[in-house]
Amino acid sequence: MTEATGTGFGRVNLIGEHTDYNLGLALPMTLPLRVDVQASLRSDWQVAARSGLFPEDGVVTFDAGEWGREERWTDYVRGASALLAREGIFEHGASLSIASDIPPGAGLASSAAMCVALVQALSRLGGVTLEPMHIARLARAIETDFVGAPVGLMDQMAATGQPGRAQLIDFLEESTRAVKVPASVEVEIVDSGITHANRTGGYRERREECARACELLGVRSLREVQDDARAVDRLPAPLSKRVRHVIAENIRVRDAAAALEQGDAAAFGALLTASHISLRDDFAVSLPAIDAIVDRALEQPGVLGARLTGGGFGGSVVVVKRGRV
Repeated sequence: MTEATGTGFGRVNLIGEHTDYNLGLALPMTLPLRVDVQASLRSDWQVAARSGLFPEDGVVTFDAGEWGREERWTDYVRGASALLAREGIFEHGASLSIASDIPPGAGLASSAAMCVALVQALSRLGGVTLEPMHIARLARAIETDFVGAPVGLMDQMAATGQPGRAQLIDFLEESTRAVKVPASVEVEIVDSGITHANRTGGYRERREECARACELLGVRSLREVQDDARAVDRLPAPLSKRVRHVIAENIRVRDAAAALEQGDAAAFGALLTASHISLRDDFAVSLPAIDAIVDRALEQPGVLGARLTGGGFGGSVVVVKRGRV
């Protein structure tokens, strides 16, 4: 094959924040926003990439399979080339054209969508057909092993989904179940205008805090911690709060999926607002500007719930309104 394409979709996480890397539950919905990669085979061993989001960079060229961090969008391309060469999936030169309508830093998983699109395009160019879960794992490895962002698997799994559909993801079992969003629920996304990055700052710190809590509790993941309040309360601050959020958030995810399936829009909205309060108070990943957007949304007629979505410290707010029945 001399030409191939790949597509990764954005996502809004309806509920289930900071649960993926703790092997918990999440309920993301795949969006029609997308990253498209067009790839064509080259006769040399060079990768030449250009992105419509960064036209000022022109065409960036490097040796296929070569890794070197540049702290910009090209890291994802370099990571994809190096990873797929390492895996024996694609070890050739290629010309890549990247187009995206997902706003970077808005908490809608633009980087995961790019990685999924890159994996799809390059593997297909090499004549290899990969299952969605394999694509998601490879896409995550680009971010974790090469770019240096300690992300979970949720964004990549959602990026391989179908737009407009939600899925209940169990990260311990690595299983998914489709959940229909009824007409009684209308989802709106509000971009805060505050960009965030998962590779640095508070996101990484929260992951480290959860890992430390696991060590002190003697468990492999926080999924193993159920409702042992005494054990959690014995953790030093702020670890006890972090664990309480994860435990409660997993329960909220199950209840939210059930509310959607029962068409109970009011219950679903209330669970989203409770999630935001937990993210604000227990997990401490919100910002005053984000809280203000949530508060203003909740004052509007027909709004049933709102919360920060994404890793936090910026990004977007998901608002749930009563839809038409």
